Amino acid sequence: VAGRLYFYHTDGAWYATDSDNVNYGGTEMLAVALTTNSSRGMMVRGITRVASANVQGTPALGASVYISESHESQFDFTAPTSGSPSPYVRRLGHCLAIDSGNILLLFNPSLEHIAL
Repeated sequence: VAGRLYFYHTDGAWYATDSDNVNYGGTEMLAVALTTNSSRGMMVRGITRVASANVQGTPALGASVYISESHESQFDFTAPTSGSPSPYVRRLGHCLAIDSGNILLLFNPSLEHIAL
């Protein structure tokens, strides 16, 4: 789905991230889907617009953005605090602008995660 967050699996496919399980984006390469076809557009670094439907928490300029704790493949302004079976925190980048709940994201995911 365009505008959502995915990780690159060892089987060569892209899957939805989930901060409740470290195997779903904790250490893998992350990307934002630019189209509905992964072979035509997965952004691994850069600046992208994220629709409000994919944003959790309260947007704030300059704030860190994380993999969502409660919604697969979404972005969150609140770092995860719990989860099961193996929750983690991974920063995705920072908010550059806000427009009607949509955000402009400097997408530069951290290489490491923090286990909870």
